Amino acid sequence: MKEDPARTDLGVEDVERYLRDYDITVRTMPADTSTAASAAETLGTEVAAIVKSLLFMHDSTPVLALVSGNRTVNAQRLATVVGAESVRLARPREVQSLTGYAIGGVPPVAHRHAIRVVMDRHLTEYPLVYAAAGSSTAIFEVRPGDLSRIAHAAVSDFAE
Repeated sequence: MKEDPARTDLGVEDVERYLRDYDITVRTMPADTSTAASAAETLGTEVAAIVKSLLFMHDSTPVLALVSGNRTVNAQRLATVVGAESVRLARPREVQSLTGYAIGGVPPVAHRHAIRVVMDRHLTEYPLVYAAAGSSTAIFEVRPGDLSRIAHAAVSDFAE
């Protein structure tokens, strides 16, 4: 039987369970939050306060980059940060397989496999940021310092 590429094994409940230990609540929104722009509009905040969770690969090793919604990852800088020669954006199937979530709902925590996480320093410019929580309509609000701590993310400068 062929695997359904849209199928995920993890969901909002997994993120909620992980965040419970940190007293962080997942909110289900009435509209789509799968892109930084749609999340900002739904939440009534600026795009820069939205956390994009982007999976990159160096060779066969994944790294999750947490980036402000108004920034893009500089792949060469990210490669330097993770000690790789180069990185590439993961394919949708890789994202699902490694994280357990579909693109548009990938959280910075609670993944299927242990994944190295790095957080761009620009996220620390905001008192609160908003991250995906396992689906295209679930988010959680968190202070950037707490996000770095709960995601076990090193803060670095790799976005522009």
